[in-house]
Amino acid sequence: MSSRAPGIEIPDPASALRKYAIEVASWLRGEGPATHLPQQPSPYPVPIYLAALTSQNVELAGEIADGVMPLWWSAERVARSKRWVDRGRAKSGGRGKLEMTLGLPTYVGDDIGALREAARANLAIFTTLPFFQRLMRASGFADEAHHAEQGAGGASLSDRLLDAICLIGPAARCRERIAQYRDAGLDLPILWPGLGVDSAREVIAAFRQ
Repeated sequence: MSSRAPGIEIPDPASALRKYAIEVASWLRGEGPATHLPQQPSPYPVPIYLAALTSQNVELAGEIADGVMPLWWSAERVARSKRWVDRGRAKSGGRGKLEMTLGLPTYVGDDIGALREAARANLAIFTTLPFFQRLMRASGFADEAHHAEQGAGGASLSDRLLDAICLIGPAARCRERIAQYRDAGLDLPILWPGLGVDSAREVIAAFRQ
């Protein structure tokens, strides 16, 4: 299937991702294809993470990578992904534990209604992308996916969906959500603030300790 969003023809995305990850690992070992630069191994271990949304690509990460880096996942989907990782690790030739990371859109404050509106404004662009529409549907948000497919933009992001994939509210509430994610198997939460320097500073200040 072609990928229209980036304007690139990718008839078999999973095979392309496998090939690219294997080539990167080869270059890091100093075994990459000859170029105008001399090939030499990296002096330091460099872990390879796959950005993956689907069960197929999470399984691929389990097979060939050191970590996986999805986003727009609920804690429930993190827990469900363990079996996908295990299937891949069974084919990995004895690799160690796969590190599960996750980008978590983070909006800290007391006015939850206003924070949800900020999240809608920030995340609306993703609703136009077919693979995120499919992810919404696969994650149990069929109505929201339908509205996104109809071009509703940020309005397709219901409170229920935002609360499932974001950290929204006072810092204590956000920490509780992080704990739920960790219980589900998340190793490294990556806090993703809203647009603007002020949003980033608010998140840093809230989680500094």
